[in-house]
Amino acid sequence: MASFTAPCTSINPTTDTSKPKTAWQRQGSSLKASVCESDPRMSRNGDVGQNIILEKTHEFFQMCDTENKGFITRRDMQRLNGELPLSAEELENVFDSLDSDSNGYLTLNEFSSGAFLFGRRISVEGDARQKNTSKSRQEVLYLSQWEEGPPRGDDDDEDEEKHFCMLMESLGANSIFENPAEVRSLWAQLRRDEPHLLSNFEHFLTRVTSQITEANQEKKEMESALKRKAATHDDEIQRLYEEMELQIKNEKDKIVLQDYERFLSLSKDLELQLSSKEKELDQLFQKQRRVSGNFFTLFSHDALLYWQLKRQTLSH
Repeated sequence: MASFTAPCTSINPTTDTSKPKTAWQRQGSSLKASVCESDPRMSRNGDVGQNIILEKTHEFFQMCDTENKGFITRRDMQRLNGELPLSAEELENVFDSLDSDSNGYLTLNEFSSGAFLFGRRISVEGDARQKNTSKSRQEVLYLSQWEEGPPRGDDDDEDEEKHFCMLMESLGANSIFENPAEVRSLWAQLRRDEPHLLSNFEHFLTRVTSQITEANQEKKEMESALKRKAATHDDEIQRLYEEMELQIKNEKDKIVLQDYERFLSLSKDLELQLSSKEKELDQLFQKQRRVSGNFFTLFSHDALLYWQLKRQTLSH
């Protein structure tokens, strides 16, 4: 991402150079030197507004780097939550967009490449000479896609609103930011006071919007994947449930069949036993009839003998 430039003059000329510099101050000096070498016009002309932006960058960086480590982590970045017109999730996405080498931390140089987006509304105060110098720089460095002159008063609000809406629509960022009013406020301030930074701001908005859009897309894809996985899981549970029901039914049928087979076997055994008992009973009946027949035969014979003996006795 194109970073904003800063003049080679010191931010605070009265600073005691004999005092040891903190890590973020040393990085800030390195940043200014590299920027001045890349753009000699900045070194020649200077810009009070850039100094203020750089000061705000250092201020925000120091708010995050409370331990003076010389770098900030993703967790340190959350200290800006509530100070900036960005949500915690957007700060996460911004951190990812600035962490180009994906090492998990940001140096002051990396932070400065987009930190001007985070600042509160910065009022550039100065005398008429500073404002005139800024206006002359505005005409040269204003690289935004809309070419507008300086504000003409209250009538310019409608044009600002129109251009901002066109910008947000072109970026597809209408529903991206949690509080677009804050973004519009910063955009309008830069458009009025620091138009040469507006192209950088819009470029950074493009990157942030792209990062947030990609993050939202990844989130949607993950949610869709989770839904598909949940649906697959539900289908698997349903399949297992149906298999279990079928297995239970088969087991029940098997038990019923086994019971029926045992019943048939037992019934057959009982029938055989009953048939055997009936045969035994029939044999007993036949034996009884034979015994009865023998008894009657013997009784008749004995009776005959008795009457014969009695008749003989009476005859004598």
